[in-house]
Amino acid sequence: METKEKDRNVLSRMKVAAAILWGALIVIAFFNRDKLTVESLSGLGRNGMLPAAGIMLVLFALKSISVFFYCGILYAACGVLFPLPVALTVSMAGSFVISVVPYALGRLLNENGVQQLLEKYPKLAKALDVRENNDFLLSLAVRACGFIPSDPFSILMGALGADPGQYLLGSMIGFIPDTLAYTIIGQNIHDPSSPCFLALMATKAAAIVLWVGCSRKKKKEKDDI
Repeated sequence: METKEKDRNVLSRMKVAAAILWGALIVIAFFNRDKLTVESLSGLGRNGMLPAAGIMLVLFALKSISVFFYCGILYAACGVLFPLPVALTVSMAGSFVISVVPYALGRLLNENGVQQLLEKYPKLAKALDVRENNDFLLSLAVRACGFIPSDPFSILMGALGADPGQYLLGSMIGFIPDTLAYTIIGQNIHDPSSPCFLALMATKAAAIVLWVGCSRKKKKEKDDI
């Protein structure tokens, strides 16, 4: 009972800290909204790319402990702030951060914490049904499809002691379509209908179809047993 309460406190403190930090950022952005234009953001990236990249990675870290915030916004912001090669580098570094931070936090949880996650996010249990000791393929599929919230999945994989190499490699590859697509949206914020973007969206759609097919096949195999 004491351990269960400890796990709940860890998760609650993470959420409260993230909410406070995001709230402060929103307040700052509100009072400086007249300065937050595409042109001013682009100038920030050109005039100080290293500090801007550091700020973006901090935002990615904050996102990784706040499920409510969508990382696609941060990828697009990288596209606005930096030239394309730098934007893609910072976005991929951000993908690394949002993979590692919640995974590391998940290592603090025990069985009770895992059960709480599964109860709150039932789709996580479905993901575990197709795991079959292959953390690489599971991580790749979850990231590429986006059916399951990214951060709870990362926490769960950490709590279950998933192989860090397989988990991280699968996550980084699986994040590529979204990373490229949203970064390119940021680069072409006035015209998001570029052929490259449409091709990336088609890749994501194919990944979703593959995930659904594998899930149904696995369910059918279980029903036949």
